[in-house]
Amino acid sequence: MSYDIALIKERLDIETVLERYTTRPRGNGNWCCPLPGHGDKSPSFSVKRYANGQRWRCFGRCGESGDVLTLIEKLEGVSFTEALELAATAAGVESSPRSTWAPKPKATTRTVQPREPAQLADRAVTIEGQPASSLLSEFARSRDWNVSTLNQLGCSVVRHPGRPERIRFPFRSETGQLLTWQDRRIDWLDDDPRKWLFPKGSTQYLLYGRQNVTIENVLIVCEGVPDTVALLDIGASARVVGVPGASTFGNPGSAFNDSAAYFNRGAQSYRIVACGDNDDAGRQFNERIGELASGRCDVLAIPDCYGDLADWCQIDRPDFIGSVNEAITAVATEMAA
Repeated sequence: MSYDIALIKERLDIETVLERYTTRPRGNGNWCCPLPGHGDKSPSFSVKRYANGQRWRCFGRCGESGDVLTLIEKLEGVSFTEALELAATAAGVESSPRSTWAPKPKATTRTVQPREPAQLADRAVTIEGQPASSLLSEFARSRDWNVSTLNQLGCSVVRHPGRPERIRFPFRSETGQLLTWQDRRIDWLDDDPRKWLFPKGSTQYLLYGRQNVTIENVLIVCEGVPDTVALLDIGASARVVGVPGASTFGNPGSAFNDSAAYFNRGAQSYRIVACGDNDDAGRQFNERIGELASGRCDVLAIPDCYGDLADWCQIDRPDFIGSVNEAITAVATEMAA
């Protein structure tokens, strides 16, 4: 049997499927709740509505994502074919001798020679005009960010040879000079396992946040581009700087040695708040920042149910804003005492 999958997805919302397993949480089109069967108490399961349909993602123990069909497959513990039949019945779509869906060609049929990510990034073409603006806005909405935050950072849309569009995050010096960039995969356009691409031989630099700072003597140091954007998006009152690739940060021979000096200088003027990810590498990152800051460093603890600051912001933005502002105020008050 074959089915019109596009019609099934059009008629059957993820909310409708989830309401069989859990009470519908807050939100309209974009919402979150604990994933049924996980036993989570926090709302670690997120649903987003894009221009081309709905997607779900679990920020909890499994980390999986997909559409309404893969959700049925996961919750019912059935095969994709069985999930498709269940979805068709729920959506009132009958089987047909023809189908509008066909499997993608196997990767082995491609004749394009693989290229290194760095080579691709060097040859990227910038996309301009309305298509770029729409993609940038849609990407921002998918992360619950304001597109103005991405514009403030100077983000753009680029296309690599033979690949779909990506979002480019520029890395600049404190004076505004362009040093390097990282290009983020747009998940609903591309299944490339390489989430980030960057120029060949590129040294990794700090991502400086440029926002209206009201507390001058506190510096927040976070791990990764999304965490930096999340802090800038909520209008964090302290200075924000992001460090990509924290696993090599400050180690002998790494590309971060020059940037490490920034924290040695900054420790003389700022009280640093480290915000590494919620894993072993993140905890080592916090320790390393503390060493470079000569001990003048506090740590913003991320709740166990979130992987990093960006997850926390996307799943429970009010709690994230309150916790960040409370931490900044506490550190500033302690310094003034």
